[in-house]
Amino acid sequence: SYIFGLNIQQLLEGCGDLLISKGSYHSGIILYKQAKVHLLKRVLKLAVSADCKTLLKFVHLCLSASKVDMSIATKIHIGNLAVMAYTELILRYGGQQRITNTRDFMNFLCYEEYYDQILAVNVACQAGHWNVVTLLAKSRGLQPEVVSALGQILQSARAPRPTDIDFLYALSEPNLTQSLLVLGQSSQIIFQYIRTNIDTFPLQILQRLAAQLDPSQPCAIPLVNRLFHTNKYSSSLDTTIESVDFENPDRGIIIAKDLIDTFLSVVIYLTHKSEKTGFNLSLLDNVGLPDNLQTEIPIKKLPDLHPLSCGFEHAAVVRNSQVYTMGVSSSGCLGLG
Repeated sequence: SYIFGLNIQQLLEGCGDLLISKGSYHSGIILYKQAKVHLLKRVLKLAVSADCKTLLKFVHLCLSASKVDMSIATKIHIGNLAVMAYTELILRYGGQQRITNTRDFMNFLCYEEYYDQILAVNVACQAGHWNVVTLLAKSRGLQPEVVSALGQILQSARAPRPTDIDFLYALSEPNLTQSLLVLGQSSQIIFQYIRTNIDTFPLQILQRLAAQLDPSQPCAIPLVNRLFHTNKYSSSLDTTIESVDFENPDRGIIIAKDLIDTFLSVVIYLTHKSEKTGFNLSLLDNVGLPDNLQTEIPIKKLPDLHPLSCGFEHAAVVRNSQVYTMGVSSSGCLGLG
């Protein structure tokens, strides 16, 4: 390099590229390091030529090394490459190898901090990794992203079959209730899919859907009250719904009607499959509300309560030496009781 006036770093990087292209990954990475190639560039070069397993080994080494000085953006880029590599491995191999790769991917998503979580949801949905989608909704709190991705996939030509049990488990995840109430456009697509294919769902999926769509849940009660009690007095439960940004107030009422309609259909089919009795969905047309609905009577004087704790969507009080908790029953907020 000195004789011919070449840049030593460029020469070492070129030699590293040559070694990587021939499968000598370890030697190529060493030359990249000697050439002072940026870490993200090393990972990208390895991603172009190396297999996914080799790439993942290097990615795990980079993310776990405490002495490697990387910016957060670089870590996220490297983590995103790992997400794509794991997805390819799961698609490429079957049998026991697929189970192992899926388990490793789920462990990465649970314990690794630096990756684009929305990207992970979308990639998992597009690839049909429904166990991963369920995990992201439960352990990472990505319920809105999962509901949005499910709505998009059900509208596309790649909509899963209603007999795909892993997809049905992701669709019926009970933690998605509040996001279904907020994301009206996606929930409308999901509710329509459920009502259309409900006769093919197995018993355990119907049970999960009944728990997910139950309109008596704390997060749904304010919408249901607004739907059926137009002249009701305001109550403390309204704070649950006021803390959520709906697309518009009227849209919230439509979502509540759609939720109740779907819930009733699920309960009827669940009863049919549980008790093996005949039924007719047209009987729902004869169901109506009584004209003399009881109105709520406001409390003029509160009982002797001692506040214990309160937060954005939860509270606790002490009454008669007993602790009572109130909340949205999600993300650690205790429910009524």
